[in-house]
Amino acid sequence: MKWLNRILGKSLTTTNISQDNLFTSLNTPALKSNVGWVYMCVKLLATNSAGLRLKLVNRNGDIVEVDPLLSLINMPNESMSSYDFFFLVIQQLNLLGNSYWLKIRDNRGQPHRLYMLNPHSIYITADNSYTIQKYTYHTSDGIKEYDPEDVIHFKLLDPDNVVKGKSPVSAFADMLSIDDLASRRHRASFLNNAIPSGLLSTDTPMGGKVMDTIIKNFQNRFSGVDNTSKILITSGGFKFSALQPSIKDMELLQSRIFSKEAIQELYGISPALLGKTASTNKATAETEKIIFIENHVKPLQELVIRTLNHQLFQIEKSELKLELINPVPEDKELQVKMLNELTDKVITKNEARAILKLPPIAKGDDLMVQGLTSQFLSEMTTRLEKSEEDYQVALKTGKFRGYEDGEAVFSYVADYSSQGGETANEQSD
Repeated sequence: MKWLNRILGKSLTTTNISQDNLFTSLNTPALKSNVGWVYMCVKLLATNSAGLRLKLVNRNGDIVEVDPLLSLINMPNESMSSYDFFFLVIQQLNLLGNSYWLKIRDNRGQPHRLYMLNPHSIYITADNSYTIQKYTYHTSDGIKEYDPEDVIHFKLLDPDNVVKGKSPVSAFADMLSIDDLASRRHRASFLNNAIPSGLLSTDTPMGGKVMDTIIKNFQNRFSGVDNTSKILITSGGFKFSALQPSIKDMELLQSRIFSKEAIQELYGISPALLGKTASTNKATAETEKIIFIENHVKPLQELVIRTLNHQLFQIEKSELKLELINPVPEDKELQVKMLNELTDKVITKNEARAILKLPPIAKGDDLMVQGLTSQFLSEMTTRLEKSEEDYQVALKTGKFRGYEDGEAVFSYVADYSSQGGETANEQSD
């Protein structure tokens, strides 16, 4: 394992080569924010994005089942599955804006392992045209430099820095800071036992033992769930005053609720996606999920696919490319509505059933138009064409007798010789 130690810049042993050990030094504000509501949103995005379905195709669009680079993606290294890898990539993109994979090459120079690098320890060197020259990796054991073709760099584009990504957390960093302070103050109020829930006062002087007895009796009679809403009657000059939370504490609690909603909106997470369906029906919840996958999950998956195609397949001179299988679920209600509109107008019943993955039915291949099958309409069309031919023949033979009640009246021609122009048999209407 010495070659891996040299590449990663760490004194790793066989037992501790894991992604957890590669991230022990991460202590950035972005990763510190991966708690509470941010963690919940990022986890939901990563869970829905990491199971991306893809296919490998050649120039003709034919699916390729076996390829070394495809095998590499399916199992990046000996301790991680492709799902784990993609999950961490999506997490890092949504927290840091960057994720780096290091290619480990075999004796032939072909990549056969992928390891994730510590994003906080990567420094990028680029020229004046923003072309990356090298990646510098800082570790506790020294500094390593990697060529651009040996690093797969996923990033959320930053208009101020085209070579490095931008963390989404930076968009609401101040809000997270305020929420963190409010959370710590709220926690401190629970830990501070010096704040009583009520005040029992009297103008009559009394000793400590008497006060302890009164407090104990008061708590026995009125504290606990079983004593909720009991009526309190005081005498002997005693007065009880309940201590309510301060307005400042209530405002802090309200600000946390606001922060939660704002963070969820920034990540595209609706309450229904978090399981809060009290004010949402099933149809609305399904629609919100479709919108979430279409606008947030699918773009992340497409970013991963584009980066792999460019920095793995193209860099390694492969003529193959990855394609994303659309993760957006079909809107079945809309699909059925559209099929109802098209069936027997544009498509047959069996064609509609095939789209819904249902077996064909008898006579389902006939196109119905207002209750008439396509076969019947075809026969009617043939008869009309024959009548038109008879009409033209009647005109030529002088048997057309005029119109009655708006309809043409002519002798019926049973046979007509196109050569001599004579009728072989005639019969009046």
